[in-house]
Amino acid sequence: MGRLTQIHDQIASGDFFFIQGNSWYARLIRWNTASRFTHVGIAVWISFGKDDRKRLCIFEAINGQGVRLYPMDRYLGLCKKAREKVFWYRTDSSINREAIVAFVSLHWGKRYATTWQMVYSFGWGTQIFKKIFGWSDKDLNKDGFFCSELGAGALLFAGVKTKLPASQSPGDLAESVWLHNQGEVIL
Repeated sequence: MGRLTQIHDQIASGDFFFIQGNSWYARLIRWNTASRFTHVGIAVWISFGKDDRKRLCIFEAINGQGVRLYPMDRYLGLCKKAREKVFWYRTDSSINREAIVAFVSLHWGKRYATTWQMVYSFGWGTQIFKKIFGWSDKDLNKDGFFCSELGAGALLFAGVKTKLPASQSPGDLAESVWLHNQGEVIL
C-alpha cells in the first residue's frame, strides 16, 4: 500500500488504476463478470502554466458522464469516501504509453456505453444470442464506452494483441501480462 504523496512521481501517463467498488452498480458488475475489480481508469499527467506545472489525472468512462478527465487526488478522495479500494498497475515499459494517452484523449467527452452495450457484453445468456443471430463485438456502437472497453481499446491502439475491447471486464484487463500490480493506493 502506498500513499499518493509517496508514489506520486513514480506513476506514469498510461498506467492503469483498478477500483474495487461497493455501490449496487459495482456489486452488479462484480457478480456479472466474476471480477474482483469493478472499474478501471488510466493515469495521465497534464501540464499547465508558464512554469510547466503538472497534475496527475485519471481518464475514465463513467455511467452518466461518459469519458472524462478527473484530478487523481480528488478522485482518490471520492473513492475513500465511498470506501472503495484503488490499485495501481504499472504499464509494461515495452508498451507505447503515448499511444494509450492518445487513444483516451481522442475519446474524451464521448458518452458512456448504453445499457444494451453492457448487457450485450456481460449479460447472462447473451453468448447464446450472439451465436444464434451472428452478432459480433464489432457490431457495437463505438461512440460509447464502458470503462474496461476504453482501457482495452487503449492497449489495442498501443499495439497490444488483446481480445476485443467490448468483451473485457476490469478484471480481465488487470490480468494482462502487460500490466504489473504495484499495490493499493490511498490518499
